[in-house]
Amino acid sequence: MYNDKPGQHGMRCLHDILREYAPEAEVSVFNVRAKVEIPDLSYDLYISSGGPGDPTEYDERWSDKYFNFIDQLEQWNKQHIDSPKYLFAICHSFQLLCAHKRIGAITARKKFSFGVTAIRKTDDGKTDDLLKHFDEVFYAADHRYFQVVDPDFSKIEEADIHILAKEECNDDNSEDSLMVVRFSPHIIGTQFHPEVDVLGMKDTITKENIRLEVEKVFGKGRLVRIQKDINDPQKIDKMYHTLLPQFIHLCKETKAGIPVNEPMI
Repeated sequence: MYNDKPGQHGMRCLHDILREYAPEAEVSVFNVRAKVEIPDLSYDLYISSGGPGDPTEYDERWSDKYFNFIDQLEQWNKQHIDSPKYLFAICHSFQLLCAHKRIGAITARKKFSFGVTAIRKTDDGKTDDLLKHFDEVFYAADHRYFQVVDPDFSKIEEADIHILAKEECNDDNSEDSLMVVRFSPHIIGTQFHPEVDVLGMKDTITKENIRLEVEKVFGKGRLVRIQKDINDPQKIDKMYHTLLPQFIHLCKETKAGIPVNEPMI
């Protein structure tokens, strides 16, 4: 979903995480937006990345094809209960899924989000295995100009969708932006970037355009706070080593027919 935008760490980080599962895992990359490459249903697990741009914009080249893939994946899981396929949607992809399901409003933020964001579990999130290794308030890398707010609880309940976490309200944003949603037992999404590592955040914050934008919107003091947050091992580093590896582990154990106990993280 990066649409060939240069200087992104998301794909590098995803490859680094997936490399831990080599050589048993076969990994393919599909460039959905720039090359209209849509995967088929021959894979066990899919990770749909973040990316730039307005998630509400329709692109006739790939939008319908991408949503059709999502629908086919869900239909497969309904018809093949014993061999489900998993999907993890990150940031831009998460917003696309929320829009596709019409479970909330996609709006531009009053201030863009960048740095390390505080996230609070909902009651559903407190009992979900995927978040069991995080405190009630946890932290992740975040960089976005849009958000999913005003959840439609009637549609959420009808579709058996569960909101697992929301953004902590602060001076930058007073709305309860959805941050983790379980769309189904096998499809989950995060509005933040669980794949980003400390190296990626440190490099991003040194880019002149990012630094100037942060200073303009929040003041120079924000950069100092972000640097401190980046170096806190309980924030970005914990997220990087926990959430996606846990998701992959749960998928792997289910496919092997092994009961899932403690994750190998």
